[in-house]
Amino acid sequence: MANLRTIKKDLIYNELIRELIAIRIDTLYRMLLLKKSDHLPGINEEGATASYDNKGALFIPGGIILEDSDRFKVESSHSKSLSSGAFIDQIHSSMKLDNATLLFHDGITSGVNLDNGFFANMASSILTYKKAARKKRSTLRAHPPGRITSSDVTKSNIPQYIMPPYGARTKISSCLSVCLTEPRLYFLQCREFFRLHGAEQLNLWDNLSFSRKSVRGYGEAILTPPYIIVCHTTRYRENVLCGLIRILGIGEFGEFANINNEELYRDHLIELLDEKDNIDNYIVCESNEKIICCLLRYYPKTTPGKRLIRTVTMPLSPEKDINVNVKQIFRRARSKYGPINP
Repeated sequence: MANLRTIKKDLIYNELIRELIAIRIDTLYRMLLLKKSDHLPGINEEGATASYDNKGALFIPGGIILEDSDRFKVESSHSKSLSSGAFIDQIHSSMKLDNATLLFHDGITSGVNLDNGFFANMASSILTYKKAARKKRSTLRAHPPGRITSSDVTKSNIPQYIMPPYGARTKISSCLSVCLTEPRLYFLQCREFFRLHGAEQLNLWDNLSFSRKSVRGYGEAILTPPYIIVCHTTRYRENVLCGLIRILGIGEFGEFANINNEELYRDHLIELLDEKDNIDNYIVCESNEKIICCLLRYYPKTTPGKRLIRTVTMPLSPEKDINVNVKQIFRRARSKYGPINP
């Protein structure tokens, strides 16, 4: 993603990310309640979730998936063009299920169990062959080139503070991002693996093309971006209060973004804003001496097995940027989880 000014627009101006941010604000209320009673999940424990996102989620452009783990063909539910409200209802339903949710241009398929080993091998092969093809010398070194592993791929698609061993959802989402951002090589790999011919290979080519485009509903509303989105159930850092939202496949290898609800000091937030910005627009709520903000962090491209420390951090205003009413969400959360200050 060459122009950093377009990051916020490309990543958050769609119904899926908007709803996930709203869901994580509901989760934030519950985490504040747990923190007050000293029951906040540890940084490496699962459970930094609430009623809407208890199982986390994995959203994938459906066109890159040919089969599930049982080798059954995967297809969309063939829904008609959805309104934003109907789409959000389907997202809420899908988040009650385990496994992956596939997002097609003509429907949503939920609860799909994927073959982790298949996508680990695909990502490894794509990157290993691509690296070998770039070598210009005809003479060979004493030792053959090593194989890029799924752990190398994962390390490049997560923040440095997430340490191995990596979970299944973390690994498969990282490997899937390679398939999404290298569609030609992925197509060639699939054509050989599945022995595709004629209409089958043309269908895969079309599906991969659609997977690189946003899904739109009624009135051309953007329902989903053409990326892989993971809702983790773990905080990973002390100042992060909810499970991490990770967005992958947004550009070149290793290019991804995170969305977090984080505790900050007011001066830290001021450093992230332009002088013209009103700081109050970016404060989700306040807790003791700190403020809590929704932050978007962008990680630039890298090489397999590497992860650069450098990031671009942008505060998000739930109300100004994506029209999410924090006070209304907190009122509903209070009725579900109980008052923070009884």
